[in-house]
Amino acid sequence: MAQKIIQQHEAMLKRPAMYFGADDDLELVRSFFAGYHAAAFAFFDIGEEFSIAEFYREAVTSRGWELRATSVAMEMKERGIPNKAIVLELINVELDAWRRFFAANQT
Repeated sequence: MAQKIIQQHEAMLKRPAMYFGADDDLELVRSFFAGYHAAAFAFFDIGEEFSIAEFYREAVTSRGWELRATSVAMEMKERGIPNKAIVLELINVELDAWRRFFAANQT
């Protein structure tokens, strides 16, 4: 299961438009990952006691971003980063968070 989720995120980096419908729409990416988290926890039977939130926070800050209520993407936009590059960085943050999650919750 862990390897499948990691591989899916690595594939997203190669062809983001295939997963999100566009490679520069930040709202589509946000919505996709919200649904992805819900599905992963429901269908992979990860369990409610586990949360990716703490690992997401670690991934965001370790990559040099500030975790904000408005989303890390807003900070990237404020820095003038183009949407396509933001999409790739958001995928990398998610990938980093999942790797941290699985490392901490090895079964």
